[in-house]
Amino acid sequence: MKTRKLTATMTALVASFVLFGVAIFTSCGSKDEPINPKVKPNYISLNRSNLSLKVGESYQLIATVEPENADDKSVIWTVDGSAATVNDEGVVVALSQGSAVVTATANANHDVFVDCYVTVSGSTPPEPPVSDDPEPTLPGPMWGTIINNP
Repeated sequence: MKTRKLTATMTALVASFVLFGVAIFTSCGSKDEPINPKVKPNYISLNRSNLSLKVGESYQLIATVEPENADDKSVIWTVDGSAATVNDEGVVVALSQGSAVVTATANANHDVFVDCYVTVSGSTPPEPPVSDDPEPTLPGPMWGTIINNP
């Protein structure tokens, strides 16, 4: 009879250790799961979705990356079309009449992006006039002494 009681106690004790070990293993996680998982961006918005500029004008686009607690909120700016360009800070510069699409893409999640449609009007600034006179012209009267050598 004591053997049965001892066996039951031993079985309960072993089961407790097994359950305790499983609890410790599952609470620590596995090597594949990071302890502090990174929060990736899942949405980007811009302060403008359409932009109309004249040649030579510029405009600062501002990207808002969500969620608020995303680890990396940086964006990559690109432009499709030759009518405008964009720099790393989102400043769009109108180059020539036409259209372009500026895209802000989440650096930490390239599946998340937003477009701004840019229309550029006006003509390119005029070139400075070119003179047909090969002699340079000096401004104002010239004062000085002329010496004639016979």
